[in-house]
Amino acid sequence: MVRAVAFDFARRTLTEPDATEWSGGGAAAPEVYYWLEVGPDPDETDRRALAAFGLSEPLLDELWGADREGRFDLHEDGIHLGFSESVRDADGRLTFRHLDVFLGARALVTFHRSPSPLLDRVRRACPDDFLKYSRSPGFLLYELAESLLEVHRAALRELADAVAAVQDDFMRRGDEDLFADALRLHRDLLALHKVARGGRDVLHALATRRSPYIHETTQPFVLAVAQRLERLADDVALERGVLSDALNLYLGLVGHRTNGIMRVLTVVSSIFLPLTFLCGVYGMNFAHMPELSRAWAYPAFWGVAALLTGGMLLFFRRRRWL
Repeated sequence: MVRAVAFDFARRTLTEPDATEWSGGGAAAPEVYYWLEVGPDPDETDRRALAAFGLSEPLLDELWGADREGRFDLHEDGIHLGFSESVRDADGRLTFRHLDVFLGARALVTFHRSPSPLLDRVRRACPDDFLKYSRSPGFLLYELAESLLEVHRAALRELADAVAAVQDDFMRRGDEDLFADALRLHRDLLALHKVARGGRDVLHALATRRSPYIHETTQPFVLAVAQRLERLADDVALERGVLSDALNLYLGLVGHRTNGIMRVLTVVSSIFLPLTFLCGVYGMNFAHMPELSRAWAYPAFWGVAALLTGGMLLFFRRRRWL
């Protein structure tokens, strides 16, 4: 389904026309700028409607083709952008949904295959921001950029809280489930870092490249959002570092505890090694072993065992192995 919003900057009016009003490139109202939202689940009917509006077949092929992160393709009639937004799915896990944007002279087209909280946010903010702040169609691009930053920022806040929770869990417990949680969290942070950098690259290109499809007064604002996305990407990298440090610290503590246990086991094994040798010698079934017939042999055996044990314990303590 194609949803249209018409912006008349001269009259300061915002309307939602039906297909008969905006099809054919909006020839009936050339002063109007359109936002055409395509999705979710775009079909061939939507494609024919966009073709009737005047979008070229190569562009439509790109929209209906494979998603590409960080897309910035120049066409004769506009610029095709591609980036991802952060979304929590029904299970509470972080996912990323691709959004294509075409910035043309007569319309801004958004194309998405799944429900888009980012566009819902833009749609809610548009009426008030249009009346208060807009001077050109570039305000729509700024609304998209600002909303992209906010959804990524919200995702980062949730991931930062999850990193702090994992740090606490590392200090209290350590099991396979905790390591699986840490691995999943690390993967989400890496994915968020990737899409944030992709969005930054797209916005930076828009803000620094001269184009008839974005007004010069809009470019500084878009550049400011791109710089904030850069800082957000740095914050994501910082959270990844914190998570990695927590994991390394926990593994170091586990290794230290394991070394302590192994040290005690080694000392015990070392003490029992000569005792095992003595037991092995005097456990042999030879008939002529002179000590076996002596009355003092048994207490002498325990005396030697006690001296060996005490001497080795004293030696280990002096070497600080115990």
